Amino acid sequence: ARIPDAYVTEGYVPWLAKCQLAVQCKDVNVDGSHGRLRDATSVQNHGAVDDVFGNYDGPLGAEINRGGFGGFGGESSVTVRVWAPTARDVRFLLFDRPSGGDPVFETAMRESADG
Repeated sequence: ARIPDAYVTEGYVPWLAKCQLAVQCKDVNVDGSHGRLRDATSVQNHGAVDDVFGNYDGPLGAEINRGGFGGFGGESSVTVRVWAPTARDVRFLLFDRPSGGDPVFETAMRESADG
């Protein structure tokens, strides 16, 4: 089985790599319609995930950006990067103590083009 060329040209391959895929084999009736299901199996796409996203070598973890000169006179920020190429939804939760409890801050993380 092949992925239709349009899926490749339209950029759907990274999205497909994040999905659970199945392939089915059906009889084809004389009139061209699909007949009885003969077999079905899931697709093991681990190699595809590595091919699509496996070359990431950028920064990961937390990066503190101190604003202004020497951290004075400007806004500071923290950038957090994770590598989770098959994740569909990632949320960042910040806690004020190591034992957990309710987060003091929570936000959705955005996906970048490289996974």
